[in-house]
Amino acid sequence: MNREGRMTLKAKTLFHCFKEGWGNLARNSLMSLASIGTVLVSLLVLGGVSLLALNLNHMADMALQSTKIRVLLKEDVNFDATEQVRFWLQRQSGVESYQFISKQEGLMRLEGIFGIEEGVFRDGDEEFLPEEFEVSLNSDADAEKLVTGLLSLSSVEEVLYGQEFYSQVRTVSKIAFIGGIIVLLLVGFATLLIITNTIRLTVFARRREIEIMSLVGATDWYIRWPYIFEGLLIGIIGSLLAALLLSRGYYFLERKLVNVASFLHLVTYDSVQLHLTWILIGVGAAFGLIGSLISVKRFLKAS
Repeated sequence: MNREGRMTLKAKTLFHCFKEGWGNLARNSLMSLASIGTVLVSLLVLGGVSLLALNLNHMADMALQSTKIRVLLKEDVNFDATEQVRFWLQRQSGVESYQFISKQEGLMRLEGIFGIEEGVFRDGDEEFLPEEFEVSLNSDADAEKLVTGLLSLSSVEEVLYGQEFYSQVRTVSKIAFIGGIIVLLLVGFATLLIITNTIRLTVFARRREIEIMSLVGATDWYIRWPYIFEGLLIGIIGSLLAALLLSRGYYFLERKLVNVASFLHLVTYDSVQLHLTWILIGVGAAFGLIGSLISVKRFLKAS
C-alpha cells in the first residue's frame, strides 16, 4: 500500500473511532452530562478567578500610571549628579515625561497648595526642601523595575509612588489567584474522577467486544481511541459552555460597570475573550484526555 493509501486508511480509522466516542456519550447520557457539568463548574471557577486577578492587576497598573512618581535627590547634589538622573530617565521606555523641580520651584508649589501668600517664606526657607524629578509613566511602564533602577543611582535619596496601595492590590490579586488554583485543584480532582468513571462504565459495558478485538489482533491504541475521543468531547463541550457563560457574563458586567462606576478600569471584553476561550478549551480537553487515558489503561492492564 502506498503512502496516500495508508493516510486514507488512518483517516478512516480515526473517523470511525470518533463516531464510536460520540456514540459512547449518547449511550451513557446521564453520566456524560454529569461529567460535562463538573468540567463546566471547574472551568467557571478557573475563568472567574483568572478574570478577577487580571482585573486587579490592571487596576493597580492604571492607578499607578495616573500617579506621578517623585524622585527625591540627596542633599547638596551637584549638577553632574542631577544630570545623571536626567540621562537615566531619558533612556527608559516606560517614562512618558519628567520634570526637574528645584528647591525654589518646590517652595512655590508649597505656597500654591496651602494658599500661602507670596513672600511669607523668607529667603533660605527653601533649603529644607529636596530637589526632585516628577515622573509620569506610560502604559508600558514596569513601575517596580523603574523604582528599583532609580534607587540604585547614587544621587537618589527616596522614590515616592503610592507603593502601599500598589502592593496591597497586588497582594489581593495573588491571594485571589492562589485561592482559585486551590479550588480548581479540588474541583478538578472530582472532575477527573467522574470522567474516569463515566468512561469506565462504557468500557465495562463493552468488555466482551474489547476482549474479542484483542484476540483478533487489534492494538491497544486502536481500542483506546474511541474512549480518548469520548473524554475529549466531554472536556471540550464543558469548556465551550464555560467559555460562553463567562464571556457573556463578563461582557454584561463590563458594560454595566462602565455606566455605573466608570472609575473602575476593567480589562476590555475584546482583549480577553479569545485568550480566555482557548485557555478554557485547552484545560477542558486536558481533563477529558487524562480521565480517558486513566480509565482505559486500568482496564487494559486488568484484562
